[in-house]
Amino acid sequence: MQLYSVHRKILLLILGLVYFFSVSGQENNKIQIIHSDVLKGTKRHGETMRRLIGNVKLKHDSVYMYCDSAYHHLTANYFDAFSNVRVDQGDSLFLYGDSLRFNGNTSMGKVRGNVRLIDKNMQLTTHFLDFNTETNWSHYYNGGTIVDSANTLYSNSGFYYSDVDEFHFKDSVVLVNLDYSIFTDTLKYNTDTEKAYFFGPTDIVSDSSYIYCENGWYDTRFDIARFGKKSIVQSNEYIIHADSLYYNKPKGIGTAWKNVVIEDTIQHVWIKGNYAFMDQNKDISFVTDSAVFIQFQDNDSLYLHADTLFSTNDTLGNKLIKAYSHVKFFRYEMQGKCDSLVYSESDSLIKLYKKPIIWNEQNQITAEFIQVHNSDGKADRIDIQNSAFIITKQDTAKFNQIYGKKMTGYIRDGELRKIEVDGNAQTIYFPKDGEDFIGANKAESSSMTILLKEGAVKKIIWYNSPEGVMRPLEQTAREELFLKGFQWLEKERPMNKYGIFLK
Repeated sequence: MQLYSVHRKILLLILGLVYFFSVSGQENNKIQIIHSDVLKGTKRHGETMRRLIGNVKLKHDSVYMYCDSAYHHLTANYFDAFSNVRVDQGDSLFLYGDSLRFNGNTSMGKVRGNVRLIDKNMQLTTHFLDFNTETNWSHYYNGGTIVDSANTLYSNSGFYYSDVDEFHFKDSVVLVNLDYSIFTDTLKYNTDTEKAYFFGPTDIVSDSSYIYCENGWYDTRFDIARFGKKSIVQSNEYIIHADSLYYNKPKGIGTAWKNVVIEDTIQHVWIKGNYAFMDQNKDISFVTDSAVFIQFQDNDSLYLHADTLFSTNDTLGNKLIKAYSHVKFFRYEMQGKCDSLVYSESDSLIKLYKKPIIWNEQNQITAEFIQVHNSDGKADRIDIQNSAFIITKQDTAKFNQIYGKKMTGYIRDGELRKIEVDGNAQTIYFPKDGEDFIGANKAESSSMTILLKEGAVKKIIWYNSPEGVMRPLEQTAREELFLKGFQWLEKERPMNKYGIFLK
């Protein structure tokens, strides 16, 4: 009996505590009337309510609410407020509207008509807004506009989380700044950091540029951005495509990753790769990882591949393209290979360094250094310096060969027509009678001029005591058919624009 009594006391104590905390919680949720000029009982929609008129002030937890008049439902713990509605949450968040229904049990409010939500950094205007004073969020729909010190934003729907100064916008979002406008489907914006995050197809438009992406962020305060997924940046001179882009406008620095394509719309040039860096203030940029340079011409575009492509300006401000390591290029009239290359846009001059090779028609050209002069997008002269060697294949066993310290080759209509050799000039060529070879002609001189047609030697002019001999093929040993240093490198020749990637 004594044990039963103890258990009963404990049970009553627990029930009492539950009741106490339940009542306390309910009291904390009760809407309090702080002031009203007129207070009277009335019935509305068949329910007994309090009617408050004139300078109405209500309180729920730490939130104060004001209006000209209200109906207060004590039992259900809610009220309807009308005219000059204001809600104050702390000293930094204020809400205004024409009418308000607030439920004390759920801390939910619904403001309608001429709604304004103001915090320390921005103002929202709309006609339909719901809010929760416990979780500190607000939701507007059917259109809303937000204005801060630098931006104006519109969307059909939005959520505001005041604890973190953050908006989430959805449906027909437009953010307008003095310098640009953003159009997107979904956007998150922090009013404190002034940083915008966008999700889904997004367009960013300014007077001088256009940007498209499908996700990313933009720091409106510091003018720094990161764009992802199908990114496009377009200016008056360039169009840049990439999977991901980063741009710091004050520093003039940009980077791009994966499937990068930079289109120069003035020079009709494309540069492609998987990583790109640009410093506008220093006028330098580079592309690496499967880097490709393409210069478009009506009939014969240039395709060039290297480990890294570097772009800068010369002393006169003209663009220089530098290619480093494993360089190969292709165009129909000429192909080439070297370790490094420099291309000048001002005069279309191409310089090839370290074991350069040029192929033109049936001709293979090698030296320690080669430079190609272009006119109207076509090669017209080749300077071949130090151990210059030109080889032209006649058949599987016969090659016309020219060697000298340096040479100058002249090209017309894509064909090598004349070669001037200066210093230790040597040649082996195979003259023909109709379709038949009649011998091997070997000659040496300090210098010579060679005229060609369709790859065949038509005339040789020797200078300064030339020496030469013509022998029948059957009386010529095989080793005498080749000049010293002969190498036929056809396997390394790119045969089409895809061949530039073959090592």
